[in-house]
Amino acid sequence: MGRCRVTTIENWRLSMEDLESPDLYIDWGFYFLISSCLQRRVWTSQGINAIYPNLFMLLVGPPACGKSRLISMVSDIIQDAELQLMTKDKKGTAPMFEYTADSITAECLSEYLATNCTKVFTLDDGKEYVHASCTMLIEELGVFLKKRTEDTVNMLNQLYDARNYRYYTKKQGKDNVQNVCVSLIAGTTPSFIRECFNENLISQGFTSRFIVVYQEEPRFFRQFTGFEDKHIKARAAVVQHVKKLANLCGPVPMSAECAAYHKDRYERGMYINSRINSSPKLDLYYARKNLHLQKLALAVQMGTSAESTEITLEAFKHAEKFLAETEVFMHLSYDLTGRNVIHEYTKKLSEYVNSKPEGVSHKRLWLDWHSDLKKEELEAALEFLMQTDQISGSRSGGKLVYLPKG
Repeated sequence: MGRCRVTTIENWRLSMEDLESPDLYIDWGFYFLISSCLQRRVWTSQGINAIYPNLFMLLVGPPACGKSRLISMVSDIIQDAELQLMTKDKKGTAPMFEYTADSITAECLSEYLATNCTKVFTLDDGKEYVHASCTMLIEELGVFLKKRTEDTVNMLNQLYDARNYRYYTKKQGKDNVQNVCVSLIAGTTPSFIRECFNENLISQGFTSRFIVVYQEEPRFFRQFTGFEDKHIKARAAVVQHVKKLANLCGPVPMSAECAAYHKDRYERGMYINSRINSSPKLDLYYARKNLHLQKLALAVQMGTSAESTEITLEAFKHAEKFLAETEVFMHLSYDLTGRNVIHEYTKKLSEYVNSKPEGVSHKRLWLDWHSDLKKEELEAALEFLMQTDQISGSRSGGKLVYLPKG
């Protein structure tokens, strides 16, 4: 029997084998890389609305948790020599995927989008597609937001939507940028968020546009002695996959099976009402979760195969599960003293349900666990276990019964 082909995300993980950054950071780094390199040339859709793959991602954790190192590894891929193009005058090279400096003002970003990032992609039928895409790699969010925070936030809120962008200043004139698409990954600490993310910024929807990835510590402590041959080969395979993405342009819709599954869950309000994390700090995130999910599903699909023509149900369900695993910790980014009940009790609940072959009713669970969990905490923990396929559920005699997985 032949050896199974190694997937691109497996190569990514292998290239990061000695990186201390948490696994959750590493996997999100991969999906961010894929989504940012799709730029505004590839999209999926919900009805008549195009959904572009750009993500706004915030890695949150204490100092020395591995945030900056992961972002630098993403940056190294984007700046790889294999991903450079000859300039028009043939005197130098330019990045295949444009990226900004760590610290940049709103005015400079607008000018950069207009002058450096606007590209023309020629389609197979000879038509031209114009877009202005770039990636922002910010190792410390505090450096980026140190001046004119609200102006920068207002600009990012507009850029996230991947539409045309107009920016006027008295001194610099005006920039009219067509088909903008900005991807952003940044690192910060919970203390910075608590000090600088006032209620005004949150109410404007700034934080709801971010996928916030919280982790408390590195996955291990390991002295880095350099890359081995296996790491270099794995990284090269990732670069080649990313290079293929640069040649794509057009829609990647959901498969019929996937679209039916998503429609059913969306119209039943599951992405808003079936919350894994009940923290009120995440209300606006959950209001926008359906959009995050579709962007991530596109990244999962194109990270699996650069030749994909549709999002499969398997890729979509993987995106659902991965997002659920991330949501468990999200509220800790905003609350330094918060109790992560879901993380504390899901394993115990999973073991309890999986020890009952005949299943266990919701009422029985509440009677057995009410001294440890509030009702809403129990509901959130059970929802997480269901969404991550650790237990299942069915109705018997009109009552909900939780069953062992499988």
